[in-house]
Amino acid sequence: MKIFGKRELRQQDSVSTELPQGPSADQIVLATQIRALEERLARRHSSSEKEIRVLLRGAADVATQTGDVEKGKELLRQAQAAFDQSLQTVNRNWYLFALLMGVVGVALVGAGVTWLTSSRFPGLASPDTILALFTFAGMGSVTSVLIRLTSLDLKAELSRKFVIYLAIAKPLVAVSFASIVYVILKNHIITFGQWSGESERAVFWVAAFLCGFSERFASDILGRAIPSYSSHRNSPR
Repeated sequence: MKIFGKRELRQQDSVSTELPQGPSADQIVLATQIRALEERLARRHSSSEKEIRVLLRGAADVATQTGDVEKGKELLRQAQAAFDQSLQTVNRNWYLFALLMGVVGVALVGAGVTWLTSSRFPGLASPDTILALFTFAGMGSVTSVLIRLTSLDLKAELSRKFVIYLAIAKPLVAVSFASIVYVILKNHIITFGQWSGESERAVFWVAAFLCGFSERFASDILGRAIPSYSSHRNSPR
C-alpha cells in the first residue's frame, strides 16, 4: 500500500514508500505524520528542504523496512526541528520587513492626518504634535520588535500573509493607542506622576513611545480612564 501519492513537486523529491503487509498502528501513525510534515514543507519552501526530505525518507524507510518505529520517530523529530528552525528564521525576516512597511504606512497616514487637521480640523492638534506622536509611537513599536526578535515565536505559522499582516498592524495599533492616550493626558482625564507645563510635551512623547513599545501600557491607561474597559478586558470569555 503506497502511503504517498504524486505531488506538484518533482516525483524524485517526494517521500514515497510501501507499507508492509499488515502494518502496525505505530507504522501507520508515523507514515501519516511524515506525510503531514511533507505537506507543510510543500506549502512553505525551506532552505533546509533537501536535509528535511533526507530525514523523512530515512524515517519512512527505517520504520517500514526494519520495523523500528522508535528510530523512525527520532528521525521525524529531527526533520520537524529542522523545518521549525527554517520556518522560524524566514518568518522573522518577513515580520521585520513587514514592520518596516507598517512604519512607512504610519508615515503616510500621519501625513494625511496632518493635512486634515490643518485644513479641516485645525483645533484638534497641531501638525507638529501629530507628527511627533506618530514618530514616537512608531519608534516604540520598532524598538519593541528589535529587542525581542530572537524570542519571537513564529515557527508554527505557515501563512506568510498572516505574518505580514501581523507586523504591519503593529505600528498602526501603536499610533491609534498613542492618539487616544494623548487625548486622555491632554485633557487631564487621568494624571500620573508630576510634571510642569514645560515638560508636558515630553510626557506626551514618552507616553506615545510606550504605547508602541507595550500595548499593555496603553491598555492600563484606557482602563484607568474608562473603568468599564478594564473590567471588560479582564472578564473571562
